[in-house]
Amino acid sequence: MTVHALLEAALYAAGQSISIKKLAQVLSLDEDAIVQGLDILKKDLEEQERGLVLLVDDKQAELVTHPEAAETVRSLLDIESQGELSKASMEALAIIAYRGPMTRPELEQIRGIQSSTILRILSMRGLIDQTDEMRLGQPVYTVTADFFKHIGFTSAAELPDYEQLRNHTSVETVLKELEPLATQVPLQSSEPSTP
Repeated sequence: MTVHALLEAALYAAGQSISIKKLAQVLSLDEDAIVQGLDILKKDLEEQERGLVLLVDDKQAELVTHPEAAETVRSLLDIESQGELSKASMEALAIIAYRGPMTRPELEQIRGIQSSTILRILSMRGLIDQTDEMRLGQPVYTVTADFFKHIGFTSAAELPDYEQLRNHTSVETVLKELEPLATQVPLQSSEPSTP
């Protein structure tokens, strides 16, 4: 796979800005190779009239919705923010309720799948919020008072089997795999862009 294809995949999965230094580290390349790959990716996205745009400066890069597709994506997200939650959204919400506060990478480590869109939807619905805390260079998410109002509880401790599930050993093991990342260069802490 080409460098620019790997960059596209990494930036898409991240759902937020990533430093060029971090991309170089993850792809085991020097920063010049990353900048060159980003230039190719940006040109490809523009020439092929894709639905994404690559925003790049001298320190970071981010894939965002193309301005011409923004209204369509916004409509989709409006639909997603109404009605019943998807199973994936309920799963993410339960994990945050039982294990939170937590970062997006911690949630993704448990779920095994990219979760930035789900976090955005849960946030739009007022079920989760970002705290002022940062961990591993990432914002920390927690459930809101509105979440507890919806389920009829006043705190996470009232959730069924709270202590048992909060301290489950297999989840602890999965989260420990993230600990080495604490010593690596942190990702940029910007909020995932809205379309």
